[in-house]
Amino acid sequence: MKQLTEEREILMGNLLICNFMQQGDIAVRAKYHSSWDWLMPVVEKIESLVTPNSFDVDIHENYCTIYQGNYKKICSSSDNTGRSKIAATWDCVVKFIQWLNQNKGK
Repeated sequence: MKQLTEEREILMGNLLICNFMQQGDIAVRAKYHSSWDWLMPVVEKIESLVTPNSFDVDIHENYCTIYQGNYKKICSSSDNTGRSKIAATWDCVVKFIQWLNQNKGK
């Protein structure tokens, strides 16, 4: 049951990223959660966004934080020991896109 929940979470997160990247419906085969080749263009797009301020993606060994402007924290992944760098970054990217979608037009 836990594996199905994790697979669903990955699929939903990858779908959110696909929409952000305007890549249509490739979420079923997307590898954002497991491949830096897939995930880094998303990080680069986030860092290239200019609202009133730019965004910085701060990637560490097992957590990630995204800041806006003068280091206003937008979202972060928790510092879970044993978590991979890519898993922490993917989680933070998904949280950021959710935040961005909720704050459009505000």
